[in-house]
Amino acid sequence: MNLRRRVMLLIAACALTGVAVGAAWPPPPIPKNRESAAGWALPANALERLPADALTQAGQLRWLGQDTAGGDGQQRQDWRLAGIAQTPQPVALVMTPGKNKQNFRLEPGATLPDGSRLAGIEGDTVTVERGACTLVYQLHRSQPIRSTGQCSSGTPDTE
Repeated sequence: MNLRRRVMLLIAACALTGVAVGAAWPPPPIPKNRESAAGWALPANALERLPADALTQAGQLRWLGQDTAGGDGQQRQDWRLAGIAQTPQPVALVMTPGKNKQNFRLEPGATLPDGSRLAGIEGDTVTVERGACTLVYQLHRSQPIRSTGQCSSGTPDTE
């Protein structure tokens, strides 16, 4: 027991000495900057690639899924695309929101609940015509992914 106690005391003394030396030891100096004293700077021609009104253009972007009801005059739709069946012929499955939910199976050329016309079905998208405006809706998206023609905002949209 006596030997075991001496070994434990020796280990404790070494540990305490290591902690004391480590605490008293000064940290290494911070290395000096080997480059110029001015430091890092943006290259002079870095912003020449951007147009002068880039910030204005970015602020006018419409993001997919952004609520545009009232923002640009575009009306909110009275239906949503719930599915597409391809066999034996393409059919769009459309639901109306609200308390009186209704489901419709519409073929190309049919009239949608908001009065617009289902122009075509291709893959997971449907093309809808509202007067001079053509909108493309995709499954699981509440807003159109593309629009062309004279839409409600009064200005032609581009693809």
